[in-house]
Amino acid sequence: MRIAILSTIENSIWAGTEEVWYQFVKYVLEHKHEVLVLMHKNVAESEQVQALKGEGVKVSIRHPFKPTRLYLAKEGYLPEHLKDLKHFQPDVLLINSGSLLDVNNLPYLRNFVTSASCKKIFFCHFVADLLMPHDRTGINQLLNQCEAVIFVSNHNKNLAQRQLANRLPHSYVIPNASKFQLDVPLPFQTGDTVCFASVARFETLWKGQDMLLELLSSDKWQARDWRLNLYGSGHDEAYIRGLIKMYGLEAKVTIMGYEKDVKQLWQTNDVLLLPSRGEGMPLAVIEAMMCGKLVVCTDVGGNKEILEDGVSGFIAENYTVNAFNIALENAWVKRESWQNIGLEAFKAANELNINNPSKRLLVLINDFVSV
Repeated sequence: MRIAILSTIENSIWAGTEEVWYQFVKYVLEHKHEVLVLMHKNVAESEQVQALKGEGVKVSIRHPFKPTRLYLAKEGYLPEHLKDLKHFQPDVLLINSGSLLDVNNLPYLRNFVTSASCKKIFFCHFVADLLMPHDRTGINQLLNQCEAVIFVSNHNKNLAQRQLANRLPHSYVIPNASKFQLDVPLPFQTGDTVCFASVARFETLWKGQDMLLELLSSDKWQARDWRLNLYGSGHDEAYIRGLIKMYGLEAKVTIMGYEKDVKQLWQTNDVLLLPSRGEGMPLAVIEAMMCGKLVVCTDVGGNKEILEDGVSGFIAENYTVNAFNIALENAWVKRESWQNIGLEAFKAANELNINNPSKRLLVLINDFVSV
């Protein structure tokens, strides 16, 4: 089978959405299928893509557009992808969309997808209350062209149905899983200082580092023995540094940058703090769970579908400073139970791996291609 994958992200080299299709491609190659990935120049520069090219994966690169008269007159002009897709002759095009809106908001991608004559499957990784569609008709038309629409959580599917006023009868849910598996959870630190970690791109609108720093600047939290390591990169780094300085947290909060080795990260940290304002099915949560670490997060995306509050983690009822403070306080007073709670999280993460999302996605694609 020939599988083409369209990556919609344009503003970063790598993201959780890319990790999902990357793991899927590796699984597909093991089963002797051919793959073409259509991507932005930024993504093509990643070491993951370079590795895939070495394994025989074909890559089609689109370059940043400049607002010239020619572009404005031909907003649907995407010659690289059109030429490469036609030459590849795929059985299916998997549209790996960062959000429900990506393709519809980028006219050249929308026109490219519409012009593709093969069967199409739309894989949506993010739906949020704060990201409302302004062109429901256009998005519904796009989704109706697809054989199937896949979401990473029931929360995202239900929210998309409401936002689009569309039951999406051809929709499915395939939750994410950890890219690695451990036989036993990692141990917790033995010292008195609690090591918090925030593992998320530096995009405060969605990842909430701004709320987290405000919360930890309170007198109550300043008086406690903890350190926070911020892992990630992104356009809000300068803003986050400014908040650390403004709140006087320089002695307690450190920006660590992007860390590729997740298992190494969790060797030296014990608690994931993720006060997101929106999620799909966050890999950062799943990977912390696989390491047997404590997770404190917000009730967004699929968090409640993989974590049970007070049993395998702690979930804030909303993405506000007050709500996250309550959840973090509940976790703090149960420090003697963190090892057991982490063990429950570890078990839940292993269940996600047993269900193998890459295998489920390939089976679904094969079913539609075979019809």
